[in-house]
Amino acid sequence: MPKLIFVNLPVADLKRSIAFYEGIGATRNPQFSDDTAACMVVSDVIHVMLLTHEKYRQFTSKEIADARRVSEVLLCVSMDNREAVDAAVAEAAAAGGDPDPTPTQDFGFMYGRSYEDPDGHIWEVMWMDVEAAANAMAHQTPKPVEEERSDELHGRIRGRGARSQPAGLSGDGRASLGGLSRLWRLAHGRMLGR
Repeated sequence: MPKLIFVNLPVADLKRSIAFYEGIGATRNPQFSDDTAACMVVSDVIHVMLLTHEKYRQFTSKEIADARRVSEVLLCVSMDNREAVDAAVAEAAAAGGDPDPTPTQDFGFMYGRSYEDPDGHIWEVMWMDVEAAANAMAHQTPKPVEEERSDELHGRIRGRGARSQPAGLSGDGRASLGGLSRLWRLAHGRMLGR
């Protein structure tokens, strides 16, 4: 069975948030919804749990972040192509979201935009040509020896040897979810000069 992800988000107005997420294509699962929470199904494996502040406080004693003032998390969902990225942001704007609160990222092989939901939670929407991205990363300037050794050491600490495949690809050359995440972070850092 594939692993499921449940993203728990505190919301100020549950009905408004349900309407927004339905407006971007999520469906409400009544089995896990009531007047304090709504389970919004984004895909077979991605669910967004919209929780009233009172309900959210049952799970943590920490202060609830005001996502309009401070960054709490950046959520990212992949799309099949560039056009789907643009369509998702347009759909979010039509549903009452704020389009492009972060800069559009266009590296040719990777394209990303974002939107905020009514509570200020930022969702990144991205497309990546994995093969082109892996090739671009392979042709980047090599890391300093100390950094390469550090990567190898961290891999061994985690029980893995040094990476023999390009970041983002599994041993058989297929894209892996964790690998895509690493590739996305690598591209962000390298393209921004980090």
